[in-house]
Amino acid sequence: MSDNKPTGPTGNEFHDKAIAEIWALFKESEIRQREAEARQKEVDAQITKMSKEIAKLTRKLSKDEGQWGKIAEALVGGELITIMKERFGIILDDVALRMKGEYNDRPWEIDVIGVNSNVVVIVEVKTTLDTSHMKEFIRSIVNRFPKLVKRHRKSKVYAGVAYVRTSSSEAKVIKNAEDNGLFVIKVINNTNKIVNSPDFRLHDHQTKRSNVAE
Repeated sequence: MSDNKPTGPTGNEFHDKAIAEIWALFKESEIRQREAEARQKEVDAQITKMSKEIAKLTRKLSKDEGQWGKIAEALVGGELITIMKERFGIILDDVALRMKGEYNDRPWEIDVIGVNSNVVVIVEVKTTLDTSHMKEFIRSIVNRFPKLVKRHRKSKVYAGVAYVRTSSSEAKVIKNAEDNGLFVIKVINNTNKIVNSPDFRLHDHQTKRSNVAE
């Protein structure tokens, strides 16, 4: 029988080494977890900050009807060519925002205007639309259009209103618009939608020119 003894680590040494390696891995894992938690807290803080900034801007815009109005005007103007073609079969050559002028020493402004060789489309844009807005739009702009923009006095004139919300019953506001020959555009989630009844037909307001109010 040989008297040689094992020269490798004893059972206890293997056990201690394994424990040490496991402990080292555990500590490393704990460190990684803390680092991840710290990064997540940083990300959460950034998200919270951004959310507060967005909420602040939204509140600011909500208080400023003019800002929402400008946004709505841009959205309506950007899609008016598509809207008129798809719903009414009218091909517009050009669209402009905020046409301004003076008539009888009084300033006037049209929010959105689209034209082709024989048609003019004018749109009044309101953040909150009320029937009084439509009445004033028809009186001061639609009925007087041939005098406001004389180069289009022989064109057909189609008029409409666009809104984000209404001050009263939406159905009643739309009905009032239709009774006055206006098409109606609703701005929904940064898009535009014609909300007139399916049988609504455009009204050529040039027929009123003989009774234009001064």
